[in-house]
Amino acid sequence: MLLFVCVGACTVQDGEQNARPLQQPTTLGSQRAADSLGTEPVRDSDSPLQKRERRALGTALRAFVENDFFSIDRRTDRYYTNGMRLEWNLPPSWTPGFVDDLARSLPLFPSEPDEVSLGLSIGHQIFTPADITDPNPRPEDRPYAGWLYGGLTLRSLDLDEDAAQHDAIHVLELQLGVVGPSSAADRVQTEWHEWFDLRQPQGWQYQLRDEPGIDVSYTHARRLVHFDAKTVGIPFEGDILANVGGTLGTVHMQASAGGIVRFGFNLPRDFGIGTIQTSVGDAGQRDAPPLYVFAGAQGRAVAHNMFLDGNLAHSGPSVDREPLVGELRAGAVIGLGPVDLAYTFVVQSPEFRETRQSQQFGSLLLSISFR
Repeated sequence: MLLFVCVGACTVQDGEQNARPLQQPTTLGSQRAADSLGTEPVRDSDSPLQKRERRALGTALRAFVENDFFSIDRRTDRYYTNGMRLEWNLPPSWTPGFVDDLARSLPLFPSEPDEVSLGLSIGHQIFTPADITDPNPRPEDRPYAGWLYGGLTLRSLDLDEDAAQHDAIHVLELQLGVVGPSSAADRVQTEWHEWFDLRQPQGWQYQLRDEPGIDVSYTHARRLVHFDAKTVGIPFEGDILANVGGTLGTVHMQASAGGIVRFGFNLPRDFGIGTIQTSVGDAGQRDAPPLYVFAGAQGRAVAHNMFLDGNLAHSGPSVDREPLVGELRAGAVIGLGPVDLAYTFVVQSPEFRETRQSQQFGSLLLSISFR
């Protein structure tokens, strides 16, 4: 059991000599023009364009902590036992011009996006067998493994003209890291358990061997429906979000699809908080602190998972991977000023055939928005 909390933190075109009223910016380049001068573009206060442009002004720090101790049944230190991820969503004004050009030319990405931004992340995950006190782990149980990685994310945002209904985002992420002892998963778990007088893991000497890892992931998320008091006469608002994606790499090879329903107040114009594995790292427009609940499902078709299939370059422990894995999740988000706090409870179907036990864990998120 491990608990870790992380908190972390444009050019202008010359106008004509004869001054004319400023036009509302409609592109990412014109937004940068205003940013470079430190001024706000002139807008109609209630126009959809205002909401389109305001959305691109901020950045955010997001810290995830996931642990089976945070689950309802509290069955700790088994399978996916801990995960941490710190994300820094950079402001669009920091995006180099060649990255803009790249995003516009990528297949599946929009050719005229409303916003292109980059993100940086660092993450760590720990996997163990069901019984960490056994010094000789059963060969039919999940092997010990750790994954330490850094990530670079490219996001391309396509906002809907009516300011809410059908926003979409395209996300491309590159992860580079290491699996094995160099991930320090054994030391992290062992030392933490010593500090808090918890049962000691005994089988880390059998973990997966050192191996570099690289994954490239693509995710497309979209708002399908948005409704509020003006449209359906309810005292709160809600939306339905959907996502599809895939990962190709040495650590994971899989395709995924899922959806989520949200109900509450001051829903941010984003694509859901996600978990470490499903986060699109988008802080979104938030005109007021949100308060809402959500529920959803996610499915994965898995062709390769190093944490189950074992090392690619070395022989060692492995189990028979399930090709299809499903998740159910539910949670809540509360905003306090620029800070959002979220909890997600996740139930996951068995990932390998030697067990019939589902996986449960809780995901905590601390997000700080800068506007």
